[in-house]
Amino acid sequence: MRAWVMMAALLAPATAMAATAEDYGEDAEGYCAFANAVANSESSILFSPSLFLDYGVVNGNDLTSGSGGAIAGPPAHRLTIGARYSLVGLLRGVTNKQRASADCDRYRASSGLARFLVENREQVSPSALDAKLAILHAARNKALAIVKDVRAAVERQRATVEELQAVEVKVDELEVSTTEAEAQRAGLPSRSSVASPGELLRRHREADNEVERYEGRLRVSQAFDLSIRGGYDRFFGLRDDNPYFVVMSLSINPAAVYQAFAESDATKARARAVRMANDGVEQKADLLIARLRALHAGEKRRLVELRTLLADVEGRLRSLDAIEGEKLRRFRDATWFDWVRLKSEHEFLRVHVAELTQTLGGDGG
Repeated sequence: MRAWVMMAALLAPATAMAATAEDYGEDAEGYCAFANAVANSESSILFSPSLFLDYGVVNGNDLTSGSGGAIAGPPAHRLTIGARYSLVGLLRGVTNKQRASADCDRYRASSGLARFLVENREQVSPSALDAKLAILHAARNKALAIVKDVRAAVERQRATVEELQAVEVKVDELEVSTTEAEAQRAGLPSRSSVASPGELLRRHREADNEVERYEGRLRVSQAFDLSIRGGYDRFFGLRDDNPYFVVMSLSINPAAVYQAFAESDATKARARAVRMANDGVEQKADLLIARLRALHAGEKRRLVELRTLLADVEGRLRSLDAIEGEKLRRFRDATWFDWVRLKSEHEFLRVHVAELTQTLGGDGG
């Protein structure tokens, strides 16, 4: 009974850890359910005592009397039945469940990093493209109206064909920008609300270290065993006043002394292997974070420059709006096309810089 109470107390931290884990999506929760189910399956055998039953014929020379002395006699039937419980097996079962919990945390972080890689593979955010498309879509009707107005002016010989062609080129450039932005936006996945990649990398490394620590404990535990055996042992045809028995067994493998040094080397080597794996999620995330940092710094510089250019163009438009005249209207229309291009790019950069800052978190530089 005490063993089962101790087992319940040891299991409580692992259960609480699993209950407070964050949600990273169906793939992570599915893997965690699988890992915990496997741990429960393996640990259930370690938590439960083993039952044994032996029955056979024993040579008469192997019999002992109730007083402990050896006696000679004919072969006798012997029945031994009982249970064996390993206290080291109990610790292995608890460690196995703790390893499953750490493996679940590692997969959650790995799943978050994989999601980060997918969402940023084009190095552009959906919201930034939406902001750009909002300006381009809003400008389309006015651009077509300008073309229509210039075409009518050409028919009235109040505008030249060159002016019409210049406006048509501007409208075509607007359509091309809109089409490219729409195509790029259509292939982007939606953003998820996970932690920053730097935080996910930290969690992944810590969880992997935990997994290695628990796996090391399981390997070390193989060098020890402490078990209790008890049951009923009966020789038929021989009087035995107390056929019951209880035995405690302890076994130690001397190689456990060397094993501690090997486990220390294994822990260091594993951390290095996980971080430097060519196809590992950590190295991919590190490279993408560095690329996004550089992009973030460049986009911030461009945003400052575009604000100055946009303010200058908007000032010119306000000045031209107050002046009447056919030629000045053509110049104002051309300036308006420049404003649309700059405004759409400015809105794109404004949202993109904000999202890069949020995505990188403390890694935005």
